[in-house]
Amino acid sequence: MSKNIYNEFQIKELEKNPNVLSASERSISYSPEFKLKAVTDYKNGKAPSQIFIEQGFDLDMIGKKQPQRCLKRWRDFIRKVWRGRFSYGT
Repeated sequence: MSKNIYNEFQIKELEKNPNVLSASERSISYSPEFKLKAVTDYKNGKAPSQIFIEQGFDLDMIGKKQPQRCLKRWRDFIRKVWRGRFSYGT
């Protein structure tokens, strides 16, 4: 969970992004499609920050380290659950 606390305006702005399922004061729920695309883009050499910026996220709002944390969590999930059925970079 993020240490960021989002205000009402920020939550509304986040929820305008089609890659966001929902947002609250303390968390952002990303769409499964965005997660998979982000992991694939990362595998293909894009930096986590670049992926998030290209998809319309304001890193000043969500936190500069949020993309790295998300990508690590999503890659770990894929590694654990899919057990090699999805090719991705480490």
